[in-house]
Amino acid sequence: MVEVEPITDDATYKRVQTRLIAAMNKPRSAAEEEELRLLGQELSRYAQERFQVNRIQTDGPDEIEFMLDQGIATLHDLEEVIGGRERFIEYMTRKRNLDPATIDNVVANFDTTRESIDKPFRRPEGWQDIAKEMAEPCDNLECCPPEWQNQHDWRAELRESAINTDRQDTGRMLDAAQVP
Repeated sequence: MVEVEPITDDATYKRVQTRLIAAMNKPRSAAEEEELRLLGQELSRYAQERFQVNRIQTDGPDEIEFMLDQGIATLHDLEEVIGGRERFIEYMTRKRNLDPATIDNVVANFDTTRESIDKPFRRPEGWQDIAKEMAEPCDNLECCPPEWQNQHDWRAELRESAINTDRQDTGRMLDAAQVP
């Protein structure tokens, strides 16, 4: 069994980080692989404890937004699992939370945890995240895979869908008002 020393200071953190970066994409034995995996876990643990940037409060829509932005999930797939576009928009705009069965379905179908999705909303309902202009496209090959470049703007698709729904609702209200 491979064991690694706990990281206790920033200098050790930087050394371990440098070692992991240097070991990427190089052949290694199973024991080396296990040691690197454990070092990565220790690196993550220290970063969570030490650095404030990792302590940002999030909620379920933030996790879904991350999954969409990173290409972990597609808008279509999430809509199917959550129960359609309207229900998806209600969740992402924090109007209505997901029921336990739907959360289980999201966790079963995507690379996420229940704890990441099943949280109280951190702010009032609205289009804060969806209304943001599309994040800068990923055009730096060193930072992201080529398939993420110029990825589909899911926010624009949802905004357009909401606009069309509002137009249809307005049309129905006008039609109902004109009925004798």
